[in-house]
Amino acid sequence: MKPKLELGLEILSEIINEEILDDGMHFSRSPSKHLYFLKSLIDIKNYLGLSGLSVPKTLNEVIAKMGMILKFFKINNYELAIFNEFNLIYSYQLNEIIKRSNTRLKIPTILNNACFKRISQNKLTFIMDCGSPPKEKTHAGSLSFEFSYFGEKLVVNSGSPFVNDKKWIEAMRSTAAHSTVSVDDVNSSDIFYQKDTDTRIAKVWSELLVDKNCYWINSAHSGYKKIFGIIHNRKIHIDPDNLTIRGQDYISKPTKYLSNIPKKIFIRFHIHPDVKLNVTTSKKKVFLQLKNNIAWEFICSEAKIKLKEGIYLGAKKTIQKNNHILISENLVPEKKIKWMFRLIK
Repeated sequence: MKPKLELGLEILSEIINEEILDDGMHFSRSPSKHLYFLKSLIDIKNYLGLSGLSVPKTLNEVIAKMGMILKFFKINNYELAIFNEFNLIYSYQLNEIIKRSNTRLKIPTILNNACFKRISQNKLTFIMDCGSPPKEKTHAGSLSFEFSYFGEKLVVNSGSPFVNDKKWIEAMRSTAAHSTVSVDDVNSSDIFYQKDTDTRIAKVWSELLVDKNCYWINSAHSGYKKIFGIIHNRKIHIDPDNLTIRGQDYISKPTKYLSNIPKKIFIRFHIHPDVKLNVTTSKKKVFLQLKNNIAWEFICSEAKIKLKEGIYLGAKKTIQKNNHILISENLVPEKKIKWMFRLIK
């Protein structure tokens, strides 16, 4: 092997070791950035093959593992789930890269290093962010999730701007732009990383329990502990057979006295623009109608459910209007706010 080529492959190996986690996920925890990194590796592999050079075994192994991760985040036939920094990916690109990765590895339920959980059964696909966000280009979306049914997205995160505008970037990285909980509309992690400073990044704990084809995700994060002395707890129960997703959010009692006393809890579920929403006059239930005319309903234990307008930057290089379901209440420590998405049969 030529010295320059040997050096290049050594450098490539170092880059892979630095940027790819042990489970095969790109360290950014961004499915779209993961795809572009994988594409580069596949192109390098093809160049070596066309040049009559041997492809390192480790390169083939990494490509197969990363291809499996890409399938993990495929939330329907043509889209990736949106977590952390998002870049537009066309469906043909996604399916082509998966095909070129030539992976035969089974899609796992848990990514232990990247810290995501995935349940996919009975046409339902549910993916949840159960890890700490990266310090650089932080998206404060701890414990957010997306889910689709019959190939149609229902609950989403809001995406990333396709223009370099500070206000847009800040807005789309905020906790409020994710399908999760915020306290006093403060971000669960600092979204602007500064070196040599004490950046506040949520530490996340989670576990997945399985019993009789039902799944429980128990999780919590410490993003608000430094400011308010509290922990956000989220428990989710997924029943694929009955197509029901039940959730429970609550805030633990402050562990110590701090001058900042939290006042409000906000729970947001961002809904894909293609889904039509109707809230009942009692404000206790929301109907969600998909393009294929399949309908779901959302129910909450709290008195009133609100529908709010928003924007979605997760599909095309255009600003799409959408809505989100909002539950806002005075924060009462340990009070469990229960909610449910259920297919209307």
